[in-house]
Amino acid sequence: MMTAPPVAHCASRSPAWALRLFEAARGEEALSLVRVTWFDAVLLDVDMPGMGGVEACRSIRHAIARLPILMLTVMDSEDDKVLALDAGADDYITKPFQLRELNRPPAFRCSQKEHTGR
Repeated sequence: MMTAPPVAHCASRSPAWALRLFEAARGEEALSLVRVTWFDAVLLDVDMPGMGGVEACRSIRHAIARLPILMLTVMDSEDDKVLALDAGADDYITKPFQLRELNRPPAFRCSQKEHTGR
């Protein structure tokens, strides 16, 4: 099981297909990163400082319509999940979680040719 402080992670594959991760401590930082860097997917925590994860998700979804977004959080109520999914999240996983849960979401199987919206 993994636990982590509230952050956003943006994943991008390098030319050698290795995964590169970028970390943003605040929702505003995550939004700034996705505006200037190509990412394959974004992991957001709901409870981030500054612009929260749900608002960051909404803003990222507005800026890049098909960028896969996964919410990863301790918030586990139905209302929290629906709020995040309505904001544009592709999936919602609660912490603590098992690593194999991250292999399941279709959002992380999208290739760059499927990812449009820039």
